[in-house]
Amino acid sequence: MFLLDIKKSAIFLILLSGLISSLLGTVNVGPATLHFYIVLINFIACLFFIINLKKIKIFSFILPIFFLLFYNFIIFDGVFGLLENLYILSAFIFFVLGVSLFYSDDYFLFIKKIINYFIIFISIFCLMFFLGLDVDLDTRWSSIFIAVISLCGLVLSKENFLIKSLSIFLLFFVLFSGSRGVLLALIISYFFVSILFKYKIRYSIPFFLLILFIFYIFIERFLGFIFSIDIIRDRTFYDGVYDYSKIINFEFDSSGRDIAWPLYWNGIIGRIGEFSFLIGSGAGSISEFGVDKLGASWEHPHNEIIRVIYDYGLLGLIFFIIFWISLINKILKVKQIYLKKISLILVVFMFVIMLTDNPLMYPLYFGNLLMFILGITCSSLYRENKVEI
Repeated sequence: MFLLDIKKSAIFLILLSGLISSLLGTVNVGPATLHFYIVLINFIACLFFIINLKKIKIFSFILPIFFLLFYNFIIFDGVFGLLENLYILSAFIFFVLGVSLFYSDDYFLFIKKIINYFIIFISIFCLMFFLGLDVDLDTRWSSIFIAVISLCGLVLSKENFLIKSLSIFLLFFVLFSGSRGVLLALIISYFFVSILFKYKIRYSIPFFLLILFIFYIFIERFLGFIFSIDIIRDRTFYDGVYDYSKIINFEFDSSGRDIAWPLYWNGIIGRIGEFSFLIGSGAGSISEFGVDKLGASWEHPHNEIIRVIYDYGLLGLIFFIIFWISLINKILKVKQIYLKKISLILVVFMFVIMLTDNPLMYPLYFGNLLMFILGITCSSLYRENKVEI
């Protein structure tokens, strides 16, 4: 039965949860939003899946992350801390599940198939949005989910004309939704990794830099096209009028980041020499700091580097860096070309988006799917090396 098949149920649950949250995640249900309850259901379901596996595989480089999350949960137990721990831990639990599932070509084909179905469903909702129907998909977090799904479609099913066309349609939806950071992360991740796969690394990086140089030459025309889109122009400029000189002089709407980030960094620098600078102030501390100093709209710093350093300290930052370096090293050893490519694209996407957003706090829109795919990618190493999980 489908519900008893952990492999199929896991990917279906992740995608369905992301779709439902994109449409209804902000709806209040009692004391919390629907998003919170779906995260909790996903977390419990993932633990249930793991418990029912015959064997569990855990890479040693993830253990410091679990220790860090456990320790910080103890030293900070507020509402923000509870949510942050749950959201981040959820993603890493799905990574463990992905690693522990035995990779097979049949399962890879099933993942492609189920993603294709969801691309069709999401495209229908996006079309309804364009037609002016009451579909709430233009939020930043929904745009992240749609961008990730479209990237999966472009890479995993590029030989399927319908899915490739719909994936491109979803990319245009992200463009017209006005999510500037998501659009930038999408473009950089896809083209950089695609160039990396097409050429050897010693040629791909210079080639990518050449493209950036050419882009720089024509940047004024490119930005003119981007800001001809009303929603992006209105979100970017205070008076709703685009002028290239405003970009050069940083006279545009950063949604308060230009004021908030220096305040956050001053708070971090001010703790140098204190024990909290080394181990952090605990999960959710940066949210308390932001709300206290900047108001209720700053529950998140819109920069995950700031979050990690403030909440988890210098030690936490080192643990996170070690985790991602170790994980990327594993991915580079994978021979399954499509899994390897989409994994690297999603990792680069995450690194770019975390500079201006909070992907660690988006388990349903990003984290769970990202980490599960990375886990599956790593699990393929065991089949290639003929090591049983």
